Amino acid sequence: MCTNDVATKILETIHSDINKALILDSGYLEFEFIGEKPYLGEKSFTRGSNCTSIDAVMYGQDNNKKKILFLIEWKYTEEYSIENKYILERSSIYDKLILSNNSPFKEIDPKVLYYEPFYQMMRQTLLGCKLKENKDHKCDDYIHVHVIPDENIELRNKITSPGLRGSDISEAWKSTLKNPYKYKTLSPMKLIEPCSNLEDTNSIISYLKRRYW
Repeated sequence: MCTNDVATKILETIHSDINKALILDSGYLEFEFIGEKPYLGEKSFTRGSNCTSIDAVMYGQDNNKKKILFLIEWKYTEEYSIENKYILERSSIYDKLILSNNSPFKEIDPKVLYYEPFYQMMRQTLLGCKLKENKDHKCDDYIHVHVIPDENIELRNKITSPGLRGSDISEAWKSTLKNPYKYKTLSPMKLIEPCSNLEDTNSIISYLKRRYW
């Protein structure tokens, strides 16, 4: 079970201004999160296909009492080929959101965002923007987090979209955002390490080290 101390330590690792973790629905960690309403106007509003979801979401309060949703996407061994996923059915949903005045993106050709993993990142970023805009779960802001092992160079360093530039996917993605500080990457080890000395975490930390790094 994720306790307040553990949850707070994890969120402090992501965002140093956090002073406490908050309960989100039934606990400190919610999986396959889609929000309270179908903000993106997608075909479905259930966890699964045709609906944007986040692997895990946590909730925290910063030193100014600002409530922040942390949208956490886990990547371990994933790698992606160069495949254009731009089709009319998808573009009719997302392009207007990408190009709107309150879009999280800079002025950009939407077509460059339709290559994985950027296609998923685009949808999750739009969802984060809508969560904030609609004060979903009474949040004031969001931060989008990618948890990627340092060793997964194939994912970290491969820019699959011909229209994006950068030394790695983090740099390429931040270049598309009006507020690049809302996107962060870190390794699983760095995310969990601050919890290693807390009560009741030794066994799970040992397992994670054996299993994933």
